[in-house]
Amino acid sequence: MSENDTIFNTAMSSFPFVDNGRINTQEFLDASKGVSLLVEKFGTVFTPITYDLNQNITKIETKFLENKEKFKYLDDLVIEESKTSSIVVTDALQWLRRGLHFMWHYFDLILTNENGNSSDWMKIAYERTLKIYHGWMGQTLFNIVVKFAPSRNDLFLVFALTQKGKDELVKSHMRQFLINLKICIDHLIQFYLAHGLECSDRV
Repeated sequence: MSENDTIFNTAMSSFPFVDNGRINTQEFLDASKGVSLLVEKFGTVFTPITYDLNQNITKIETKFLENKEKFKYLDDLVIEESKTSSIVVTDALQWLRRGLHFMWHYFDLILTNENGNSSDWMKIAYERTLKIYHGWMGQTLFNIVVKFAPSRNDLFLVFALTQKGKDELVKSHMRQFLINLKICIDHLIQFYLAHGLECSDRV
């Protein structure tokens, strides 16, 4: 392991750039799996979050593997499904995007705040992204999870692959990772709105 390694450049794939208005499916799924694996390292109490991420990733990947060439881009996969009565992939990608948006906000708050409480940042991220789509049960479950949010120091130790003194390197790698992730999130939000696919029902 190099002293220049962090979890963001070794264990996680970068989210793809938007290519001519489309997102590469395989690269997006690989990067999403990396986020799920990272959250797993926060502890078993975060299992509901990783379960939700993985469930939606699997639904998208299952359809993608039916025809990798035809569904090379996420946008094409969703548009093709919209011609049928199925909404499996459309719904899964919507919820995966929301989960990733929550993680983006949480990581961004960690990155930009030297002081503060990690639980507070997670709560803020939740209120900005997922809370509006959750009913009483979902919000109650989240209130339990947030109490176990790891401290900023513990998070940076995970990000630095348990090596201390690498905060600035972690910030640099993390910042680039978040830039690419946000590009994908913003594109998918606009794509869903443009095609009338966004659903605001609570679960």
